[in-house]
Amino acid sequence: MNNEPIGVVGVPVCGVCGGEGDQLHADVPDRLFRTPGTWSLRRCRVCRAVWLDPRPTDEDLGRTYCDYYTHGPESSEEATKDDRHGALHAAELGEARRRFGLAGEELEGTPAMRRLVAGWAGRRADSDYLAAHLPVQPNAQLLDVGCGDGRLLEHLRRLGWHVQGVEPDASAADAARRRGLQVTTGTLESAAFGPEEFAAVTMSHVIEHLADPRRTLREIRRVLRPGGSLVVITPNADSVLHSVFGRDWFPLDPPRHLLLHSSSSLDRLLREQGFVGRVRDSWRAANVTVAASLAFRRGRPYSMSVAPPRPTRVLAELGQQALAMSARALRGRGDELVAVTTRVDV
Repeated sequence: MNNEPIGVVGVPVCGVCGGEGDQLHADVPDRLFRTPGTWSLRRCRVCRAVWLDPRPTDEDLGRTYCDYYTHGPESSEEATKDDRHGALHAAELGEARRRFGLAGEELEGTPAMRRLVAGWAGRRADSDYLAAHLPVQPNAQLLDVGCGDGRLLEHLRRLGWHVQGVEPDASAADAARRRGLQVTTGTLESAAFGPEEFAAVTMSHVIEHLADPRRTLREIRRVLRPGGSLVVITPNADSVLHSVFGRDWFPLDPPRHLLLHSSSSLDRLLREQGFVGRVRDSWRAANVTVAASLAFRRGRPYSMSVAPPRPTRVLAELGQQALAMSARALRGRGDELVAVTTRVDV
């Protein structure tokens, strides 16, 4: 990252509902990748979405990803092609659903969720969690939007999906292709997939990076079959940890996170674009949020690729357990939102 100033553009109103916003945080630095400058955020008075104002221009936005964590070393596991194009076994997903408390309708507050403490290098846990929200459709086509270096997509392939990815970061897309994955470099719109090509589309921690999420959701609707599944995972702007840590809350991640959603803003945006389902909240990754936010508050560095010291890990994981056990009392205040939706006619 060079030290040339980042070009910015003002964002005076909420990108979801057009409402006015009050200043929430001011002069927040980029403490992960040291982008020059400081950043301010607003919260919408209507739908409670949080957005960056001003934000980087489209021309300079790529500079904020120069040292992004998906550029790091690949997984130590050998990236092998999996030719098991058999069924996505119900038993495998059933086990994932059981472990993450998804056997019934409720996500939080179940014994399985209370037992969950994700491993620190939780790529497998991330992938299982994503898969647990998908339907059982053997040999079906799945698209991961913003697939990064392909670690999650690789696991979904092992579960039997025919997978493709799209990733705007060329370095990350190259890393994904080295795993034997079919990944297109660029935006979803520039990839020009065929209409109704996919049975499922996933976006895990992507929608908050988009300057125009409506445009991307319209394109997802075009490439997704009627009745197909869209799963979106994103930070929750209404998280109780956001209230606790304020400007040190790790998922703010300025200037890469342009628009952070509340459950109401995400539900509104998805329904408007023809996706109907349920937006839940989750404490799945709260351990990472707690560890990173504590580091920021103490003025210490934090790395996405290096586990924090053991005392911090223990404290963060105990905090995650306590929050998950309090999920019913804190309903809607989890650290992530999980939207599990279906494409419907509008």
